[in-house]
Amino acid sequence: DRYGKPPKEVSNLFEAMSLRLRARDLGYKKIEARDKVLEVQLDDVEALSPRVVSILSKRNPGSRVVKGTFYWPYQGPSLKALDALMTEWTAAHRSYAE
Repeated sequence: DRYGKPPKEVSNLFEAMSLRLRARDLGYKKIEARDKVLEVQLDDVEALSPRVVSILSKRNPGSRVVKGTFYWPYQGPSLKALDALMTEWTAAHRSYAE
């Protein structure tokens, strides 16, 4: 690479933007990380199947939906947790569709 490896801040920015685009594509309206819990507000709560919520809660005990917000407890860095949530979210929707 002509200028060497980019600083960690630049890598984090690209990771955050990538996650933001994935989140938008999955219908996430707003995401907040508080007290080791991701709070995800959805564009269309009605589109979230109870079966998908059940699958997700089995994969991560403590996850739940309350008044249109999906809660996902996590440990470690919040960006890694968001990536894990979106991966599990996609897998749960695939499982439900089968």
